[in-house]
Amino acid sequence: MKQDLGALLKAGTSIQVFGVYRIDRAYPDLHFHAATKSHSRSGEIMQASIIFCHFARDYCIRPPNPSIIMGAPFIEYHDQHKLLDDPSLQYIPGNDDGERYDPPSQLKLLIMDQTFVIAQRFEIQFIPNDMKPTPAKS
Repeated sequence: MKQDLGALLKAGTSIQVFGVYRIDRAYPDLHFHAATKSHSRSGEIMQASIIFCHFARDYCIRPPNPSIIMGAPFIEYHDQHKLLDDPSLQYIPGNDDGERYDPPSQLKLLIMDQTFVIAQRFEIQFIPNDMKPTPAKS
C-alpha cells in the first residue's frame, strides 16, 4: 500500500535510505527501489521500499557519501527550498515556445544523502517482511 511520503515524514516518522538497488524511469515518474530503515513511535524496522516520485521535474542521482561509516542520513522533505525557486522548473517540457504551467506547479524536494528529486508528489510503499519492529528506545 502506497503512503504519502511527505505526510509520513511530517507526522514524525524518520526514514533512512541505506542503499538504492534499482531506479526505474517511467516518464514523467521516477521509482527508487531501496533498502530503508523506518523510525517511528512504535519502533524501528529495516525493509525494502519503493519511493515513487510523481511528475519529476529535476533530479540528480549520486552515489552515497563515502565519508559516512555507519548508518545513513535521514530523508529530507521540503515544501520550501532554494532549489524549488528555479523558474525553469515551471516550463512545460517539450514546448519550444517557453510556455509555463498556469497555474504554477506546486513542487516538493526530496533529498536522500547526495541524491535529490524535485517532483509534484512523493509516495512510499514498504515491502512487507517477516521481521518484527525493534522496540523504540526511551
